[in-house]
Amino acid sequence: MKYLHANGLKLLLMSCIGLAASVCLFSLPIKKVSAESGISNRDLLTQDERQWLSQHPVIRVMNEPDYAPYDFTRNGKAEGYSIEYVQLLADKLSVKIEFVQADFSDLIQMAK
Repeated sequence: MKYLHANGLKLLLMSCIGLAASVCLFSLPIKKVSAESGISNRDLLTQDERQWLSQHPVIRVMNEPDYAPYDFTRNGKAEGYSIEYVQLLADKLSVKIEFVQADFSDLIQMAK
């Protein structure tokens, strides 16, 4: 039962994170972003958000070693659906992501 509870909590947390990221992404104002339009991805952010990103050019993101296919490590490299999603957002925002490998229990401790 303890195993099911831990995995259920893990699945709930991952689902909430995915939902929150999706809501944030899809709540952005829709603008045509292209070289021809003259609008950059950073134009979608507020001045405060751009300032925060300029002060934090590298963002650390936790990478779980064994939560395939969403988040896992293969040959020392972060992989999975959520890793690709985070990297896509980082590319669009012109920031660098540093993946920090930890398991779920370590994540809970880091969040406290």
